[in-house]
Amino acid sequence: MKPAKLPRLTLYRGDKWRDAWHFGPFTENGGAITLDPCLYCRLQFRSETGELGYELNSNPTTGQGTITIVSGSNYEFDIPDQPLPLGAGTWYWDFETHTASVKSNYPDTWFKGEVVVEADQTHD
Repeated sequence: MKPAKLPRLTLYRGDKWRDAWHFGPFTENGGAITLDPCLYCRLQFRSETGELGYELNSNPTTGQGTITIVSGSNYEFDIPDQPLPLGAGTWYWDFETHTASVKSNYPDTWFKGEVVVEADQTHD
């Protein structure tokens, strides 16, 4: 699957993720999704070298942000306003879903994009 690329975002270091996003419900070829229900999802921010900078997760652990699964069957998700503790630079992200099926070891990647985090001059 080739993920849809969303517009580039620009933030200042220390700013919150203010663009509350709602994804879904997803469709395939114009019809209802035929995948097994989504059990969890994540959105990872990585540097150009692949270093993990931060993660949003529907089952967050310590140090992760949150994603809400509105409907796993319909592939519908909310990403609320929240802190985004990334250092200055360009961060590449993708949004993945995981199911309970055998192929769940291979996530479905639906969206990707970039976040440019600019240094906050008043605090550096």
